[in-house]
Amino acid sequence: MRALILIVALLVPGVAQADNSVGLLVTGEVLKVPTQNQAEKWLRDHDRRVVANALPPEAIKTLLNCFVIDDAKCSRGLVDARATTDSLVTVRIDVVSKKERDVRLSIDWFVKGRNPVSARRTCEECTEAVLRTTVDAMLLDLAKSSPGFMGRIKVVSDPPGISVLLDNETIGLTPLERDVPAGTHKTRLIRDGRMGTEKDVKVEAGALAEVRLDTPPGGGIIDGPVGPTPNGHSRAVPVVVMGVGVAAIATGAFLAFKLHEEPSGSEPKRYTAYKVPGYITMGAGGVAVITGLVWFLATGSSSGPTVGVATSGDATIGWSGRF
Repeated sequence: MRALILIVALLVPGVAQADNSVGLLVTGEVLKVPTQNQAEKWLRDHDRRVVANALPPEAIKTLLNCFVIDDAKCSRGLVDARATTDSLVTVRIDVVSKKERDVRLSIDWFVKGRNPVSARRTCEECTEAVLRTTVDAMLLDLAKSSPGFMGRIKVVSDPPGISVLLDNETIGLTPLERDVPAGTHKTRLIRDGRMGTEKDVKVEAGALAEVRLDTPPGGGIIDGPVGPTPNGHSRAVPVVVMGVGVAAIATGAFLAFKLHEEPSGSEPKRYTAYKVPGYITMGAGGVAVITGLVWFLATGSSSGPTVGVATSGDATIGWSGRF
């Protein structure tokens, strides 16, 4: 039975798993570790299994000599003969200016039986953050030309004509198809500034992945009032507040000044301890009068509430006025 399964896996297309392993070789005097880490991360994010020792040490020396003399036939023949993986990515880091921290990155992507694809780029004032961005961009460019690395994604929506975000980049309107590197991609729709639900889509090399995304509600404002228009606002409450304030001022003045007077003749002696409470009561009354006055003026000049309704059913309520 096991022998039969093995024969079927070898003969029937699609049963056997495609080899997604790729060798990675990084050489250079500076920034080697962050370059190695970023290249590994990018390849793994795109469903590649990274192999660190795809070439034996003596073969690495020969390959570097091929690079020095710029002999593509030499490097391709060596990879075809000695690499333990079908694909090999090499990254070389050369110092251009130590003072300015400029380095030149050279990346070659080999696939056995095919001519390699190459990219060269200078990383100026190359901090680790700039380096990561540069490595990602170079690998993406090479992946588009590397056999067996690209897949295709198709995005549809109801209704059509909605903007598509792929990995946080706008790529067009639905329905659309696009060649993308194999791996998991984040997709969502955007409509009138509103984001739809994000969905992860796994794209296989050489295959088409179709995804239908949820369309976010449209935006926009519907003109015109909603419901009955208010007829105005009562001024009774601020008038009452001002009246209470006036009464408090009068009461405080009586306590502070009238009861504070010394008795004369045969009149009974009044207490003089009402002076401080009288001042406090007068102050509170003054605050009440000012508050009621401001409230009264604001209510009188207010334009009333305004209501806006979005097409999605959301509503906003505002209030304006002059003081």
